[in-house]
Amino acid sequence: MSSSSVKTDTGPKKKFRLRVPHVYVLLIMIMIIAAIASYVMPAGEYVRVKDEATGRMVIDPTTFQEIEKTPVGLFSLALAIPEGMANGVDIIFLIILVCASFEIVNATGAFNTGIAYLVKKLAGKESIVIAGVTILFSTIGAFLGWAEGVLVFIPLGVALSKAMGYDALLGMGMVVLGTGAGFAGGVTNIYTVGVAQAIAKLPLFSGLGFRFVAYVTFTIITIVFLLLYAKKLKKDPEISPVHDVKLATMEEIDLSEMPKFTARHKGVIAVVIAGFVITIYGTINLGWFLRQISAMFILVGIAAGFVGGFTPSEMAEHFANGAKAIIFGAVTTGLARSILVVMEKGHIIDSVIHSLAGLVEGLPTIMAAMGMYCIQLVMNFFIPSGSGQAVTTMPIMAPLADIVGTTRQVAVLAFQYGDSFTNALFPTSGVLLAGLAMAGGIPWDRWAKWVWKLMLAWIVSAGVFVTIAHFIKLGPF
Repeated sequence: MSSSSVKTDTGPKKKFRLRVPHVYVLLIMIMIIAAIASYVMPAGEYVRVKDEATGRMVIDPTTFQEIEKTPVGLFSLALAIPEGMANGVDIIFLIILVCASFEIVNATGAFNTGIAYLVKKLAGKESIVIAGVTILFSTIGAFLGWAEGVLVFIPLGVALSKAMGYDALLGMGMVVLGTGAGFAGGVTNIYTVGVAQAIAKLPLFSGLGFRFVAYVTFTIITIVFLLLYAKKLKKDPEISPVHDVKLATMEEIDLSEMPKFTARHKGVIAVVIAGFVITIYGTINLGWFLRQISAMFILVGIAAGFVGGFTPSEMAEHFANGAKAIIFGAVTTGLARSILVVMEKGHIIDSVIHSLAGLVEGLPTIMAAMGMYCIQLVMNFFIPSGSGQAVTTMPIMAPLADIVGTTRQVAVLAFQYGDSFTNALFPTSGVLLAGLAMAGGIPWDRWAKWVWKLMLAWIVSAGVFVTIAHFIKLGPF
């Protein structure tokens, strides 16, 4: 046998691994694709009219017309970034100001010692804590329709999770995924179900019993997902997708070396709890939103600093450190908003809606119902705002339901589920990116790798509920 025919061992082959680009690169790539689409796709628009039932400007579905193209050039593409930052200024400053203020709270050590005390008291009952926190936030999402408002709870969820021996993903999951399950269930979610039903001329919160069953189902699926992950994580911490990532969250809490839980610590925690209570009251009863929440937590940080024994200069130093640590996430949120700016400049959002609606119109009835659901899933990539997607798509989907032979309530469900779940996955969701930042800078690709199985379970189960609703002709119409 000649030497040329002898096979040599060249060592183990390198396993191919798909590398997800940096989140900034990913978002800018999506912006570039949107800009290219403005050259390729026909520009178009619907006429917006005022809906008397809601007072909102909605699409007249009979008025779509193509208009002259307004392609987005290189300079306009670059300009979309500061414009996106300006459009998202309230949520960007919420992220910066809340995280900076919480850095003052964190520096007092009150939450580290408080959480350590709580974990010791609940030793061996971690599953109850995980399920309880998830149910709490799913209730907030389902009945209050909070999205941005829960961001301020994420650092506490992460700290609690890590104190129990888990990771930042589980801590963020209890808050964000719990809220997401409830928000999608939408029992009395005024921002999605309320707006969509008003546009569809349905009685407010009709179909509540059906939605409640779905809400409970989504919440149970979420709790099971988190508990299974927690069980695996206890056995092997290195299965965590972020085990090798340095996150800018609270320091690890060592339960064996914690100082005494003093009256000063309790005072700081009391200040923070009071801040949350006032924020919840202001949101429900006084119409507070992002700016008011930001202002409230500036006051919380200052008050907690004084109670914790800091001088004004020490508080300012901790505030600056917190702001510096979170600026990455704030910029990420602005870039996500910039994608919508590019599509608006190119006048292609309405063209996308018109094309997708045309696909559904010719399908069999049950396929049309599922088609509407799939369209809403796709549209949520481009319009991650719940109320924004409602006023954009429901004026088309409601009459389309009449045409294809399903009920308007089914069209609302298709919107409700299609709008909600992927907010916890799509990188165009400013709230998700803000949450990842507030959890210490969890990379989006690591989060997506972790959450995709839950996302699949959510989407499939919601599709089942849409199908059931269609067959029972969920109404009143």
